[in-house]
Amino acid sequence: MITDISNNPFSILGLPANATRVEIDQCHNELIEGLKQQGQSYESLEEIDKAYQAVISPIHHWHHASFWFVCVSDKDRHALQYVEEGLYEKAIEMWEEKLNYASLHNMMLCYVLMGEDEIHNYAKAFYYARCLFLGGSNFELFTDCVGESGKEAVDEAKIFLDVVFSQTTAKKSTLYALLGNKEWMDYVRGKWVDADEADAGAENMRNIINMAEHAKQAEKAERSKKSYFWWIWTLLFPVYLYFNHCYQNSHKPKPFESPTETIQNHLDSLQRVREKMLDTAHIKRELRKIDEKHEAEYHSLKEKIEERKKRLKE
Repeated sequence: MITDISNNPFSILGLPANATRVEIDQCHNELIEGLKQQGQSYESLEEIDKAYQAVISPIHHWHHASFWFVCVSDKDRHALQYVEEGLYEKAIEMWEEKLNYASLHNMMLCYVLMGEDEIHNYAKAFYYARCLFLGGSNFELFTDCVGESGKEAVDEAKIFLDVVFSQTTAKKSTLYALLGNKEWMDYVRGKWVDADEADAGAENMRNIINMAEHAKQAEKAERSKKSYFWWIWTLLFPVYLYFNHCYQNSHKPKPFESPTETIQNHLDSLQRVREKMLDTAHIKRELRKIDEKHEAEYHSLKEKIEERKKRLKE
């Protein structure tokens, strides 16, 4: 377990690493007063006082601040509540939304804590450590945030590595392979990891990476295969529809027609239907004329009969 994080004095006081001296003094006084009112034991009061002395110490302040979380925004404050509950992944999700020196540092510590359970999380921890220590202005902004300017990123990165490799319960040869930086690997090699173990760990990690790459390529090939069959089906589907249409219209096999011939046949069929419709309309017009003619003759004959009746009466 990384005791510099789990037993950090800032954690005991319940303060972020960038707390000001006024905030530290106020928090210390409130904690001492509250413990006295509750009648707590001398050991509890001594623990609080010891943590207070550690964070205000000009010698030790930086070391404790570099291994605790900073809070520079409301989002950090919300994420730190997840950290207190041990919900590191939810805290990381919030910090990943906006990357800056504070989120890089905080995510680095989260992944270090998570690496004690699953060693692959150290790979992410070292990644964010490289972003912080080797990322130019990120480290300077962090030192200004905690009130410790003038620190050298190269030297502090080595201190970070010393703490992790000396306090972790993970296999050091595997951690060596996860560092991802040649200078860091050269520094750790021989000091915290035996040279033969380091080579074995690096070789093992290369094998794991190669296996993962082969699996990725196999998955990609499988996707390409599925895509190939999909394109074949897409090209053959219209042909299937055509033959199915032919079968539905007639059980007799029809000769294969080109798309142009099929379209022309449909146009001819439409023309024949149109001609039949026109013929029907012509017939209706002729019948209407005959009806009108018969009706006119009927009225004329009726008028003649009426006139003859009048003459007979006279």
